[in-house]
Amino acid sequence: MSIAQRWLPGTALGSFFERNTQLNRAREIDRLLNDLQLGTGRETPMGALLDLYASWGHPLTEVETSHLTSALQCAEVVDGPILQCGANLTTLILGKLCDGLAYREKRIVCLEENEHWADFIRSWLTQYQIRSVQVLTSRPRLHGGCVWYSVNPEKLPKNFALALCQGGKSQASGLASLVIRFTKNLAPNATLLGQQVRDPIEIQFLQRWAERHEHRCVTVDTASGYLKVIPITESEAVYSVKQL
Repeated sequence: MSIAQRWLPGTALGSFFERNTQLNRAREIDRLLNDLQLGTGRETPMGALLDLYASWGHPLTEVETSHLTSALQCAEVVDGPILQCGANLTTLILGKLCDGLAYREKRIVCLEENEHWADFIRSWLTQYQIRSVQVLTSRPRLHGGCVWYSVNPEKLPKNFALALCQGGKSQASGLASLVIRFTKNLAPNATLLGQQVRDPIEIQFLQRWAERHEHRCVTVDTASGYLKVIPITESEAVYSVKQL
């Protein structure tokens, strides 16, 4: 039995119909992940990716699709390791992409605060033979005025070229916490993609940080808090900066 089939049917006391529906979802996730081909010379199969997220139980909105597209585009072109704050299905997809890059190795470091969920993601990575991702369990901790993972930044790479943050204000996976605690670990031309960045004070802080580090802070979608911090030397077209 696959990881998907062990994970999804979690309602053992549910009706036969519910359990059968869950098993069908699990089989569809297995099929889509096994068939997913990403990397050098391959066109991104957005239809299959949208089906995969729907089977996972998280159908993507237009904004989330834009975020995923940007994350994949950036991950393919950046020259350096990738940091992801919070493990999820995107962890597996990015790993598939980086495994498929024929011209260079690329490492993904994923920080996850929930030990049980981190173990699940590691099991999925093993199941689908994804080699480029390292999931580190790291509890949230208060560092001065921000919440950030308890991991020691000195033990992580100093040249992350792309960072993906899915948390909002006062969360360890938030973008503001990242730049407060982790700036020394970012490459000078790093690209940062954040979600749930809605607080005006947090946005102003990120704008000031961007100005000091020769970056541009772009709010892509206000309602969802989707925000990008990109080097001012880079073309916006490369990173699909699109006002929604």
